[in-house]
Amino acid sequence: MSKKNTHFSFRIPHSLLTAIFSIFMTTSLLADQELPRHAQVPEFAFTDQNGREVILTNLKGKVWIADFIFTRCQGMCPMLTGRMASLQKKLETFNIQFVSFSVDPEYDTPKILSKYAAHYGADHERWFFLTGRKQEMWNFITEGFSLGVADPTPEDLKAGAEPVMHSARFVLVDAEGKIRGYYDSSEPVQFEQLIIDASRLASTVPGTAGTGSPNNLSNLSRNVPGTVNLSFFPPLNAGLNATSGFLIVLGFILIKQKAWTGHALCMCLALLVSALFLISYLYYHYHHGSTPFPHHGWIRPVYFAILISHTILAVTVLPLATVTLYQALRSRFEKHVKIAKITFPVWLYVSITGVVIYWMLYRM
Repeated sequence: MSKKNTHFSFRIPHSLLTAIFSIFMTTSLLADQELPRHAQVPEFAFTDQNGREVILTNLKGKVWIADFIFTRCQGMCPMLTGRMASLQKKLETFNIQFVSFSVDPEYDTPKILSKYAAHYGADHERWFFLTGRKQEMWNFITEGFSLGVADPTPEDLKAGAEPVMHSARFVLVDAEGKIRGYYDSSEPVQFEQLIIDASRLASTVPGTAGTGSPNNLSNLSRNVPGTVNLSFFPPLNAGLNATSGFLIVLGFILIKQKAWTGHALCMCLALLVSALFLISYLYYHYHHGSTPFPHHGWIRPVYFAILISHTILAVTVLPLATVTLYQALRSRFEKHVKIAKITFPVWLYVSITGVVIYWMLYRM
């Protein structure tokens, strides 16, 4: 924009603004639907790490979370059990039970399971490690939970498979023994959703609110809101970043074509979308907290390099964009262009890296 005294006027279509606002508010305020009700867990009688018999009746009246592991496993089981230990800690203010079923019960005796449980800091009154007869256990898992468990084929073993092939899902069960959800243990978003669902489900059962202090309970209720499902916020925020980036690039193309009104419209919409992102981002992190990066190796420093640069530059985007827009509205086009040369690459970098961070954290 080189014309010093050029005034431009434009009108953002009311229907477009209404659509953007409606989509955001509808998504943000959408109440959780009731958790689905899957199959009833069948009766069982297995032995825990202390040599005690545990039956389904022992779990009736309590919400519980199940997983399927074996102590010789060197692959996903340490991760599964580590995350179960994390659940035990995060949900300590709720009287929720944790049950780990051994898929290798012939090897996993109560004594071995007791050592395994101690290694992960299991509370023996809240976290059962169960063993029994192999065929009975396998039938229980496949028929009761509809999850797979099998011996590996010779080809699987040659490819590096574990001695037992089994599911890596967590299963949420209500106080009546009904399965209410399956959660992929390798997905951070699903893991966080399990915490939300288990907490809310337990809060509806008399006597399961736990013995934590009022302060602990109020903090947990802040992090696990009663009406809003937080799992859609990460993809929503990535979508807002992608939309902002698209509008910025389109605005750049339009200004090169001297399409003043179209350029102004795109940049104002990009500023609006970025503001909506900021609201969504702050709301999500206030209620949810941070999500740790789950990967190790060379990708970890790459992720944090992107994250740190994104965070630092993101702080500057809103004031830079606001000042740039202000100069244009006051027809100070030379100043507008000068500031825009800084605003454009910073804003575009923040928008693109916002999507990259989402992909690395939740989808990689």
